[in-house]
Amino acid sequence: KPLQKLTFQDVSSAMANHYEGTALRSDKDVGAGPYATPYRARPLTWKYDDVMYHNERSVATQQTGWNFIAQIRSDMPPPISSILWFAVDDSST
Repeated sequence: KPLQKLTFQDVSSAMANHYEGTALRSDKDVGAGPYATPYRARPLTWKYDDVMYHNERSVATQQTGWNFIAQIRSDMPPPISSILWFAVDDSST
């Protein structure tokens, strides 16, 4: 059983994640380049000195065309209890 219900803000924050605050944060590794970008060029793999490397893919990515969050509000009457939050572009913008 979950400790608490997820809020809209919880889900929105998770969808905008670049692994900030973790060892996988993508703005601090070798792929971040001189501008510390969390985004990676495609393909996610590259070879250097005959060793193949791979970048982790964050949840939020510049290739995102659209995203949505479905929210059910049990405290509202059925005809208006559902909301579909829709956004275009990267989830972190």
